[in-house]
Amino acid sequence: MAVHQIKVSGHLEDKRGVYQMALSWKANGKRERKSISTGLPIKGNKKKAELMLRETRLTLQESLSEPIVRCVGCPTTKNMMVISMLM
Repeated sequence: MAVHQIKVSGHLEDKRGVYQMALSWKANGKRERKSISTGLPIKGNKKKAELMLRETRLTLQESLSEPIVRCVGCPTTKNMMVISMLM
């Protein structure tokens, strides 16, 4: 079974002295964006915030990716339209 992979990119932003994870991806032809707070103050937490960003990106990427199910022998949309026209 194949999986439709959606790539999630992200970076860290400073908002009011706290690291924010800015994540973006493309779904259904549109650019989606989500911002999540790490809760970590800027000073002395860059490595922790980068680790959180990496883990969050991978988790979101897995949840957004959906398996492509191909049915052998199932009627296609074109065949279904012809069948419905005959009825």
